[in-house]
Amino acid sequence: MKATLGLDVGTTSVKAVVLGQDGQVLAEGTSDALPMGAPHPGWATQPTAAIHDAVMQCLQMVVASLSESDRQDLELTGLASAVQSGSMVLIDASGLIADDLTTWMDTRCSSLVQNWQVDGTADTIRSITGWTVHAGQGLPQLAWTRANVPDLLTGRAASADDLVTYWLMGEWVTNPSNAAGMALMDITTEQWDSSLCDLAGVEVSQLSVLQPCGSAIGKLGSEVEQATGLVAGLPVINGGHDQACAALALGITEPAQAVLAGGTAWVLTTVIRPDAAQGIPEEMNVSHHVVPGLLTASTYLGGMGVCLEWWLEVCQPGVSNDARFADLIQDLAGATTTLESPFFHLASASPGDTDSPERIPPGAGTFVESSSDSSDTDRARAIMEYAAFQVRTALLALPAGQQPTSLTIVGGATRLPGWSQMIADVCDLPVIAVATQNLPALGAAVLAGAATGVFPNVQTGAATLTIDRTQFLANTQMAELFVRRYQQHLQQESQL
Repeated sequence: MKATLGLDVGTTSVKAVVLGQDGQVLAEGTSDALPMGAPHPGWATQPTAAIHDAVMQCLQMVVASLSESDRQDLELTGLASAVQSGSMVLIDASGLIADDLTTWMDTRCSSLVQNWQVDGTADTIRSITGWTVHAGQGLPQLAWTRANVPDLLTGRAASADDLVTYWLMGEWVTNPSNAAGMALMDITTEQWDSSLCDLAGVEVSQLSVLQPCGSAIGKLGSEVEQATGLVAGLPVINGGHDQACAALALGITEPAQAVLAGGTAWVLTTVIRPDAAQGIPEEMNVSHHVVPGLLTASTYLGGMGVCLEWWLEVCQPGVSNDARFADLIQDLAGATTTLESPFFHLASASPGDTDSPERIPPGAGTFVESSSDSSDTDRARAIMEYAAFQVRTALLALPAGQQPTSLTIVGGATRLPGWSQMIADVCDLPVIAVATQNLPALGAAVLAGAATGVFPNVQTGAATLTIDRTQFLANTQMAELFVRRYQQHLQQESQL
């Protein structure tokens, strides 16, 4: 049987799957958790050696988990990677990779980004890249490095995606889906923009070669073979951003489709046509889908999962997260929202506050109560409602022709009773909840299969996957209630 290998390199761990031509997962692997560092306030780094070891550990694990018969009968045709976007690493002139990469959560250059927002540079960046510039991107990170430690910019700059590809095959190659997160690529030409490189303080030649998602870019190196048990010379296929690969696995491959990653952080991704990119609101970032000829528009909705974790810590200090969520699942059974239910609002520092935003606990907020007998569960549902309102606001900001007709949800939001139904009611849309794990790795495996003839195209490959879906239709009565509460929510937000 022919099969492909999909690798998912995220911020917290590395995962891999072997996908058969019949759409069945034949083997899986997961690395140990990746460490995160904060050597200075606002910094968020990860050791490159730990990521390398996690990649090799995961590939070795997935090979070892294949049955003896599969090892004899299986023909692996290619490997592709889904990688988190935004993180950046420097390589010196001798080729030595830096000990740490800066992650998309790093805020050391926030003041630089604020200056760009004031002087109009941020608008120029947005017009070229399709992205609203933020501190965790490659462009401001490079500009900060040039201004503060220029000696570090003697060689090349790469994203986490380029780094993984280099480890696999020894060449510096990336793809438009991931390169967009560097904020150095022209979204229309799919090439590095020289004016933005000038702003960053690097030459185009210091960046990786851009090749299309799903294209064959090289062969697996012998060192990887020795470390993992994979066959040297296995074709390496250009992958994509982990969110776009997850969308592919879910069959989100047509305009007016959308997927919500509802975990610790919430990200809404919609599929759009290239000619619709100019109408996308500034709150959304435009990238290339891994599906040819399509773009995605994504927006970060906040740490909605973190908000719940904050509230559960307030309610049950010292109790493990697993125990807290088990109690919450039990408490949510049968709970509902009424006109008198409390509202939640995310905390933020007001002008003149002596406490900086960094001192506010992640996910912390305040409740607006209309009843004195609100329970802890009512307040938990208020946080869930707040998250649903964020989704509604993001969807309403899209141009009429780009608003999705359904919404697929993955992640922790699918596991809490009532959350998927609440989002369906608040947004007045059919919601499809998917509990399947390893979606980015599955999408990467589909990319590899389409490139190596296992599947005729990516859409057909995605259609072979067995994914359990649960549909939630909007309840008319609750939808009307949430319309009223949404207006109250907006009024309260305007007064904060």
